[in-house]
Amino acid sequence: DLHDAVAWIFADAMNILEKLGFDPGNGSMRQLTEPAEERFGEEYAKQLDKMITLNDRAMFSSRPMDETHREILVSFRNTTIENINKQEKWYRRFWLEWFRCLY
Repeated sequence: DLHDAVAWIFADAMNILEKLGFDPGNGSMRQLTEPAEERFGEEYAKQLDKMITLNDRAMFSSRPMDETHREILVSFRNTTIENINKQEKWYRRFWLEWFRCLY
């Protein structure tokens, strides 16, 4: 089911961001766009906002989704990992990779 695929890919990307300190707590995921912009830039923050909207659609809408929605989210997840690889020190990247493999 593409709705589930989109939601799980988004959850994985958010899990990665959470390990970097991006935690919405009990609030909206949209409050993460400002810290994401400060850390990764305006373009990434805009992508994050679009991915939150896409995830909302996957979770709460009965409108059909197609393969391009899944591919867009995979691309966003890969962009998240690329940003981490550019900005984090090697030992932090190693820890994040280890964490992702085990959990």
